Amino acid sequence: MAYHLPSDLDDRPVTIDGAGTLGRRIATVFAAGGTDVRIFDLVAEQRAAARDYAAAHTEQFKHTLGVDAPRTGRVEASDDLAAAVTDAWRRAETQP
Repeated sequence: MAYHLPSDLDDRPVTIDGAGTLGRRIATVFAAGGTDVRIFDLVAEQRAAARDYAAAHTEQFKHTLGVDAPRTGRVEASDDLAAAVTDAWRRAETQP
């Protein structure tokens, strides 16, 4: 099955399901690379901690990863899954 990246890939946010330790670190990596990120989590404290973590560590991640992105991605968090995935990047499969 062939896979093609969408032409507007750079304009789409990435959605992370879960604001725990791994989710907030993944979000920070994407933000360091210039991609906007939406984190979905039902727990308000987890969402706040994920936003705080990204804000505090994005520059460090840029340095550690050697990323020289022209911008830093925004990190938003939501308890609404439908809103979090709207227009987000996702794998699109095409039939041969």
